[in-house]
Order: sequence, then C-alpha cells, then structure tokens
Amino acid sequence: AANGPPVLHTLHWDLRKHPDFYGAFDGRGRVHFNGVSPAQVARAPAHLRRQVLGAVPLGVPVERMPFGRRKRNYVAMLGRITYDKGQDVAAQICRRLGLPLRLAGPVGGIDGPRALERALADPSGPACANDDVRFFRSRVEPLLDNDLVRWDGTLAGAEKLDFIARARACVFPGRWHEPGGTAVVEALACGTPVVATRRGAMRTLVQHGVTGYLADNEEELVAYLERVDEIDPAACRAAAEERFSAGLMAERYLDLYEVVLERSASARLAL
Repeated sequence: AANGPPVLHTLHWDLRKHPDFYGAFDGRGRVHFNGVSPAQVARAPAHLRRQVLGAVPLGVPVERMPFGRRKRNYVAMLGRITYDKGQDVAAQICRRLGLPLRLAGPVGGIDGPRALERALADPSGPACANDDVRFFRSRVEPLLDNDLVRWDGTLAGAEKLDFIARARACVFPGRWHEPGGTAVVEALACGTPVVATRRGAMRTLVQHGVTGYLADNEEELVAYLERVDEIDPAACRAAAEERFSAGLMAERYLDLYEVVLERSASARLAL
C-alpha cells in the first residue's frame, strides 16, 4: 500500500536474474533496496539501481570466531557444490600442486557422501536429475581420492569454523560474479588467507597481497596458492575486524534506515 511504512529490502543474489521483474519494479518512494557489494549492485537493471541506497558488506561476529595462527597443510573450499563455484577447478589445481584440498558443503541439498549414495540408489529419485549432482558426479567426483582431494560434506558450527581456521588458505575459483561472499568473510575472520578469481564481490572483499590474492585465470590461481604462506594471518583477522564485523554492518544499516526515514518524511511533506 502506498501509505504503508517505508521499507528497506536487502538483495542477496545475482541481480541479472529476473530482469523483467527488477527492470520494471517501482517502489514508489516507499520500498528501497540495498545490496551486499558494489559489484552486485552494478549488475542490476538501471531502474532498480535508482532505488538502491547503497551496499552493506556482509558481517560476522569476528570476536567469537577462532583465530588460526598455526595452519595445517590443506586448502579449504567452503560452499555448496555447483558449477558456478568451481570445485572442479580447485581440485584440478590442488592435484597439480600436490596440495591437499578439502571440500565442504552440500551438493543438490544433500549433506554428505553417504546421504548422496542413498539418494542415488533410486534411479527415479530427484537426486539423479539434479544439475548440481550431475556436475559433482561428472566433474568433481572423479578427482576425489580421499587423500589429496576429499569431500567432507556439510560442516556447521564449531566444526566448520575449526575447518576454516586451520586451513593454509581458502580458495574460491568461482565462475560467476559472487554477490556477497559470506565464506570469504568467515575465512578472513579466522585468519585464513583467501585466493579467489577476480569476479563479483571478491574484488572488494580480498585485499590483494594483504589478505590473499585475486587471480584472473587458472595459472594465476596456481601461482598464488604457492604463495599463500606470504600472507600474515593476523592481517586477515585485522581486516575482518576493521571491515566486516557484525557491529559495523549494523551501523551501516542504521545509516541506511536514517536515509529511508528522511526520504519518507520528505515525501509526506510533498503531498
């Protein structure tokens, strides 16, 4: 309703999706938007961009996250297993380097190897027709050996944070323009360097040469993974504290709420 309270709606996904809806949606001065990275907002239709008040990076409770100064000899990749995320690229690169890789995350909503095996036992079941499962089976599973490259399934809570904090690096060889990158922020908060492709939010989350490296191709990913020990875990933690704390995220939202209220008051006065 036009006379309803003002709204600030956070957009978390790729804004090239649903172009007809976003290209025509009119908040009529009452519904406003914010993104989670400048790169995400830049991909929005022009009409939607005019209704976006800003971009608030995702935050995490840094003070409650473990700081992993001493690292173990593995690279971590966290996130749902899908073509866009590039787990197959990570596996190929780490096999080439002889560097242990541990993948964590669900595939097609399935949380681990045993659950996937059970789901695939029924040829008519939904898992067999799922695109992410097909990608995993054709492009990732052949690279697993449960030694150099392994899939740990979905991790959560303290187990997930320990997995991130102990890794030498987290790798994100994405094929898409990541809108926000929560896993990247979690890695930095745990003092773990990030090696990622220079796409989407990665360009503003990772400080090249300070908290990790940004690569333009697979050869650069290889080279930078060989240099991760040059990155100081303390610099990663400090960057998370200064740029991505939950408190700072809340302050940024309060600033945007003030803008929404000011615009709403101005609109009422204009009536």
